[in-house]
Amino acid sequence: LQAFRDEKDISLLETEEELLLEQYAKAKQIMTQLEEVEQVVSNENLDSSITATLSSETDSTVVREMQLRLLELILEQNRVVQSLGPNHPTVQSMVQQVSNAQGSLIEAIANVMAVTGKKLSSVQLRLRELGATKMELAKMEKEVEILTANYETYALKHEESLISDALADDDFSNVRVISAPTKPTNPVRPNRVVNLILALFGGVILSLAFAFFLDYLDHGLETPEDLESHTGLAPLASFFNRRGEGLDKREAERLSVVLDTYSGNGGDGKVYQITSSVPGEGSGAVAEALSKAYAEDPNGGTLLIDFSGEVAKSAVGITDVLTDQASVDEVFSGDGGLTAVGRGSGEYPAFLWGSNRMAELMGDLRNRYKHIIFNVGPALSGHDALKLSEHSDGVVIVVKADATRYEVVERAISSFGSAGKTKLVGAVLTERSQSIPQAVYRRI
Repeated sequence: LQAFRDEKDISLLETEEELLLEQYAKAKQIMTQLEEVEQVVSNENLDSSITATLSSETDSTVVREMQLRLLELILEQNRVVQSLGPNHPTVQSMVQQVSNAQGSLIEAIANVMAVTGKKLSSVQLRLRELGATKMELAKMEKEVEILTANYETYALKHEESLISDALADDDFSNVRVISAPTKPTNPVRPNRVVNLILALFGGVILSLAFAFFLDYLDHGLETPEDLESHTGLAPLASFFNRRGEGLDKREAERLSVVLDTYSGNGGDGKVYQITSSVPGEGSGAVAEALSKAYAEDPNGGTLLIDFSGEVAKSAVGITDVLTDQASVDEVFSGDGGLTAVGRGSGEYPAFLWGSNRMAELMGDLRNRYKHIIFNVGPALSGHDALKLSEHSDGVVIVVKADATRYEVVERAISSFGSAGKTKLVGAVLTERSQSIPQAVYRRI
């Protein structure tokens, strides 16, 4: 590294680089000035702008003197033309002198630009060489730093090794044995039976405390009994979590029978609204399964109106009929089995569901279909559930087991109660965990 510094004369490297940068900037300035002068002077018709250009400062002495000479001739020519006229012999002589001075200035500018260009090239070459030298110097300094650190580490380890070898040869140690260990006459032994009893007793107490603590924090609804106890709603159905499969078809049929029983006990039983408290509780799947169960009835058709867009993906829907963009026969064309209709295109305000047109349409649909199912969005995050409940004969709330807090369900129930005419039929649990085998559970 020292040899490289001496060879490249690193001490003067920064100074030389600064001087070269100054020379480069000055040469570029001269080139720019000369290019501007040459562009104006090369014009055959010397207009008024040449006076300002020739009057400007130029760092080249030769060009500056020739600029001033040409400027003097141009001014003299203008004066003679004004006094003698453009066709006077003296004026013609002055024109020739101006032309000669213009050509000499252009030639001088070309020469100076050629010399300055060579100087720029040499300065750029030297700057690149200095840059490469600085990079090589930085690389060597980094390598020296790494080698120095390695040398210090290896020297320290070598010194420690020499000291360790010297201590081993001299059998040197600062530890001396004063007396040999003796066995105690009355050793203390652990009482295993007592320790096991204490551990068992403590484990039982901690387990019970932890179980009560978890039960205190658990506000979910896991069983139909929890649902009825906390909300006061009758549990209509209970769907267990079946990964990769749809809802239990037999449980959906049981739900349809329960709703028919409600209809036979004094309820209207024609239009049912399936909703939930918050999103993600499976109300769309329950509405679809219930509609399919009703669709197996050969005595009349079943209509599923999907207001939330989870099941029916049709382009037109009930809103298109209400706004007269489509006819009833175009949208509700099914005469048997299951007919699924979506909300429709566009977004419309809540008062549309309470309009006279909606009441007339529901009367027509009641004559066309035996069962009508509304799949509506969550009651606590939209207005559809409360407004459409006026056209339904009963509302079924879907609750996701062990996920939705019962306080949330109670709030949704209270919002329906404030709507006035709502008939809450009951609730349905979804995604229950099957902790007990199915065969054993049915016998319990």
